Amino acid sequence: AMIVPTRLTKEIRDWCLAKENLEHFDCKPQHKSGLSLGIKHLENKKETLKDFPHTVLKNLSTYLLSYYDLPLDTEIEDSFGYLISYSEEGHKVGPHTDPNKDSEDKIHCRINLIISKPIAGGDPIISDEVYPMLENEVWLCVAGLYVHDITITKGDKPRILISLGYYIDRKVLEDKGWICQEQ
Repeated sequence: AMIVPTRLTKEIRDWCLAKENLEHFDCKPQHKSGLSLGIKHLENKKETLKDFPHTVLKNLSTYLLSYYDLPLDTEIEDSFGYLISYSEEGHKVGPHTDPNKDSEDKIHCRINLIISKPIAGGDPIISDEVYPMLENEVWLCVAGLYVHDITITKGDKPRILISLGYYIDRKVLEDKGWICQEQ
């Protein structure tokens, strides 16, 4: 797995850790437990987020799409788009899948990295398997097909996740070995 260089995430992490910016997190998902806040659709510059490092996020998305050998114009999914979530001790998401495009051929996928790793927990669980992650380690979740969750977040360091959502053709996912053809 790849660890994204800190220079590509530091400005975003610092922005999220600044207490005065927590008020900009306008999404409060109803998860199982623990404080969780989010900002959806960061691919669209929002007037209320004038000081958010949008250029850094754009550069990061280009870097990650290139890493996975996906076209830079891969369609951004429309439910959440580019999402940042901030969560504190006790946070648990709960098992779920994400919505696919209307067609069976466009699968909702998320390229994720935890830019602030909690003391313990916060690791992805995909199809009942826990994947221990390092800070800034990237993973791709075929979120429209596989049930996913996280381990409970523990400690006084928040979990900050960047999650870039895309619709990827089923054939591309099969060709890359990211899903089995019988899925």
